Amino acid sequence: MKDRALFLRQLNAEETTKRTYGYMLSYLETVHALDEYTTQSFLDFVRARGWANPTARLALAALKAYLRWLGAPHPMLDLRIPKRQSQPGRRLTLEQRDNLLQAAERTYNPERDQAIIRVLWDTFVRSFELTEARLDGVNLKQRELVVLTKAANGKGRQWELKRFSPETAAALQAWLDKHPGGERLFPLTRDGLACLFKRLGRHVGLRVSPHDFRRGGASYQVERGVPDRLVMKQGGWRSHEVFERYTIGAELRALDELLWNAQ
Repeated sequence: MKDRALFLRQLNAEETTKRTYGYMLSYLETVHALDEYTTQSFLDFVRARGWANPTARLALAALKAYLRWLGAPHPMLDLRIPKRQSQPGRRLTLEQRDNLLQAAERTYNPERDQAIIRVLWDTFVRSFELTEARLDGVNLKQRELVVLTKAANGKGRQWELKRFSPETAAALQAWLDKHPGGERLFPLTRDGLACLFKRLGRHVGLRVSPHDFRRGGASYQVERGVPDRLVMKQGGWRSHEVFERYTIGAELRALDELLWNAQ
């Protein structure tokens, strides 16, 4: 069987896609050789792990890309998993964010961890945008952060400007006063970021991931009455349909509060 690492090196895709495909393929290989999967064995693999529809589709996409690269006909190439509308994802509340900030006071690197929490909440950046953010992309005086994200057409990367609050600027200053140096703002990997929030979540009795800040922070701003176009600009959402999936229910909660306050 040809080398999976060689396939990933030759794959014409973003580095984030290559990493995700590599993880999926290595996981699939724990049960069968990649070219030995059948439709039934793949579906059994997915069901045994209770994977949601998006994860199953991602694993299938990775496997089919590898099988196409092998070049020989394979029955798995005909398998389709229909896309289903998933339930709204988890989103943090302001209270939960504050609980995480308190928990971060007791970590071995509290300045870094509190700055991370505040940046995620204010800017709605994704994990890869945060971990790849450059130190020279921060302007504390203007309260701006420049991050490299996916281009609008899905091909390549482009720079986006994010704004953050005075509180976040203060947290970033505290972190930068202790920053060990280097090119990156936060020298940790996406896996390291996920582990950080797994630990913090255990301390506050909460299951949390970096992406929960993207949903929670955006929903909080919508509830405060910030216009959708400004929240979408901050988060890089180009489709209102996608944006509404992230902030579903936020406008209704804002309306509910206005109605109750009016009584």
